[in-house]
Amino acid sequence: MRAAVIDSDRTVCLRDLEEPALQPGQARVRVARCGICGTDVRLPEMEDIAPAGTVPGHEIAGEVVETRDCERVKVGSRVAVYPNRSCGMCPACILGEHQFCVNGTLRSLGLGTPGGYAERLVLDEQMLEPADDLDDDTAAFAEPLAVVVHVASRVSVASDTPICVVGAGPLGSLLALYLRALGAERIVMVHPSPPRRKHMQAQGFTVVTDTEALSAVGEALGEAPAVVFECAGTTSAATLAVALVAVHGTVILAGGASVAAPLTPADLLVKEAWVSGSFSCSRDNFATAMRTLRQGDLGALELVTSTIALDQLPAMLEELGSGGSAQMKVVVAPNGP
Repeated sequence: MRAAVIDSDRTVCLRDLEEPALQPGQARVRVARCGICGTDVRLPEMEDIAPAGTVPGHEIAGEVVETRDCERVKVGSRVAVYPNRSCGMCPACILGEHQFCVNGTLRSLGLGTPGGYAERLVLDEQMLEPADDLDDDTAAFAEPLAVVVHVASRVSVASDTPICVVGAGPLGSLLALYLRALGAERIVMVHPSPPRRKHMQAQGFTVVTDTEALSAVGEALGEAPAVVFECAGTTSAATLAVALVAVHGTVILAGGASVAAPLTPADLLVKEAWVSGSFSCSRDNFATAMRTLRQGDLGALELVTSTIALDQLPAMLEELGSGGSAQMKVVVAPNGP
């Protein structure tokens, strides 16, 4: 079986891997689509959580080709994949926050368990959501949309809430689409890349550059944003988000910056602003995402700019990591389109 693997030199290469045997309650899934997430782009740099031999990829849709003692899916079932493994018994699981499972976090897809940049993978049945009524491209958006659902749930917004989304990459763009679908009418986005600004402007959003954001966001909204979602995953974006937010406003950090942002206590003190994080997604978030995709009016597929073969993945990860790519959302088809 062909798969993309993080090598000992921290590059991504293709290898032939032996497929594991099924254990009770597991299914073998032929991967139809696996989206590229910003985490996947940065993962080769994270040796502490992604050692050599890691197969990345967690935005997965596919078809069940073999089962062992499964009840929810059968051979031929098309599925979307919830990537977080959970024990179901720890305090986090009991609360429904499966992404914080103390026994499963480092066994999730693309981390401790081989991920979706492979022709096939073996998954616990509880990670599979039947998706026979969705096409593969749409089903592959279930996980990133579930992450967006969780981000949006971190704060209450109304139709007239002034909102800023910092980062018009895949995460920020999907969040903007979802917030609009929920009824939010006042959204301004910030992004440095002209192609991505143009892409989201074509979707009907106001998008300004990061260099003009401190004045342009307030001008576009008529006031400072009450809620700022940081979705870029950079230290400068986190700093900008706090600078933009209104007095008594809320900043949600969702981009996953790996380096500390230079935030001073005064930035928050003089505004009495709230700052919160958002991490991954729960099973309830995933179920909401599936319902949203089935409604068919989100426009998520408009974000896809390329669907590539597995052997094109290493070069694409380099391109996306360079910061100058014109791509928006890239999807891998390990078994062909």
